[in-house]
Amino acid sequence: MKDSNIYRNLALAAMTFLIALVGVAAYGSWSANAQTAAPGQDEFALRPPRGCPRWARPVTINRNVQTPATPGPMLTSYLQKITGGDKSKIRKYGQAGSNLQFADSFDVGRCRLCAAKLEFTLTREPGQADNDGFHVYLEPDTVPSTLPAPIFTTGANLWTMFPNGRPTVEWGVSARPISELNSYIFNSQLQTPQISAYIQDDSKIVSSRLTLWTY
Repeated sequence: MKDSNIYRNLALAAMTFLIALVGVAAYGSWSANAQTAAPGQDEFALRPPRGCPRWARPVTINRNVQTPATPGPMLTSYLQKITGGDKSKIRKYGQAGSNLQFADSFDVGRCRLCAAKLEFTLTREPGQADNDGFHVYLEPDTVPSTLPAPIFTTGANLWTMFPNGRPTVEWGVSARPISELNSYIFNSQLQTPQISAYIQDDSKIVSSRLTLWTY
């Protein structure tokens, strides 16, 4: 009987220990999800957005004056046409000046997404910034003779739509349907599908960030 009580007590102790471990793990998971953004940090990348499973993970691409813009084939061809091959008319990150064209593309990989966000930070340059435009494309399989209709555009109203200088496009439950990106990713014949952005022409491009939630 004494041995039976010892085994029972050991089993109860082991169960109590396991329950405590589960509680610690649950608290740690809650604490991680409850964190707030630090200055300059994007809330969107901190926790899975609504509609994403808990195991979803963020992938973030940041670009600024220290990283060159890398437009895909379509926008590279378009810039070549509208600048006549004059690279001095193509804006770099952090470059001041007016009447300059900017384009950049971002690899989106081949993983299924549950949410995504593309955001730029801009400042006005002297000139007619009020009629600047922000246009977003999904890089096509082949380079078209003319630019296709963008999936998102401000028209010539960039600073009217985004007076804070933060033009943004989101995909997810409360934004553009994420199926738009997933369908593109899994049907694109490109080696690496890309989201592309074109901005003209009196706005300084301070930085950009693409966040993809994969699962």
